[in-house]
Amino acid sequence: MARKSKNNRSQLIIILVFVCLVFTSVGITSFTVLKFQGQETGAGGYKNVTLTDAYLVCETKLKQYVGESLHSYGIDDLSTRYDQERSLYLVFFSAQIRNSKKGESTNNYVTCQVDGRGAIDDFWVSVEREDGDGVHRRDKTNPFGYEF
Repeated sequence: MARKSKNNRSQLIIILVFVCLVFTSVGITSFTVLKFQGQETGAGGYKNVTLTDAYLVCETKLKQYVGESLHSYGIDDLSTRYDQERSLYLVFFSAQIRNSKKGESTNNYVTCQVDGRGAIDDFWVSVEREDGDGVHRRDKTNPFGYEF
């Protein structure tokens, strides 16, 4: 009878150790998944950025930059692309922006560069003028960021 009691205790200890290992494994896995799921890779960035993510980031920036003056906009599907050499998403829009003084809309061209983390690397809006001088940036700087 003493032998049966020792066997039952041994089996109970083995089962308890096995159950503890299972709970520990599930706990560690759950913690790891919850902690690292959708974790940012840096300030303002994400893992596995796609062209759609870049488009959405640029669209948000355009709406913030122009505000209520934005009449309509559309993505330029032919020019928008991923530049593998520079590791940047290049997103191009054409936008109709209302002039607050005249109430008329002007043609504008938006260029947005998004890095591999999903953060905007460069953003500018160019205005098509009817005075024959061609296209000018709205912020009075050249493509390199210097004022002219």
